[in-house]
Amino acid sequence: MRKLFLFLFFTFTYFFLFKVRKCKANYKNGNIAYNPNYNTDLSSINSINEKVETQKGKKKNLTKTILKGIGIFFMLATSINLILQNAVLNEELSNHKRREIDLTARLMNAERDVLTSKIEYSRKVEEMQNVINHMIVHTFNNK
Repeated sequence: MRKLFLFLFFTFTYFFLFKVRKCKANYKNGNIAYNPNYNTDLSSINSINEKVETQKGKKKNLTKTILKGIGIFFMLATSINLILQNAVLNEELSNHKRREIDLTARLMNAERDVLTSKIEYSRKVEEMQNVINHMIVHTFNNK
C-alpha cells in the first residue's frame, strides 16, 4: 500500500511539474538552465543506491537478513518436528492397535477356556457324585 501511495504521489508530482506548467523562458540565447524538458545525463545515478546507503542502513539490512534466516530456521525446525511427531504417533497407534487385537484374541481364548473348563468341571462333579452315590448304595447294601 505504501509503495502504491508513493508511486501515485511521484506520478502526480511529475505530471504537475513537467506537464501542466508551461515554460515561458526564452531559449533563444542558448540558456537551457530553466528548461524542464532538458534531458540531463542520468548515467551517474545508476549507483545512487550504493552512494546513499549508510552504515546504519547496512546494519539494518544485515539484521533483517539474520532475522529472516532465524525465522526460516524455526519454521523448518517446527515443520520437521511436527512431521517426526506424526510419524512417531502413527507408529505408537499401530502398536496399540496390534496390542488391542492381541489382547482381544487372548480374552476370547480365555472365555472359551472358561466355558470348556465349566463343562469339564461339571462332568467331574457328576462323576464324583456318581462315585459317592455308588459308594452310598454299596455301603447300605453291605449292612
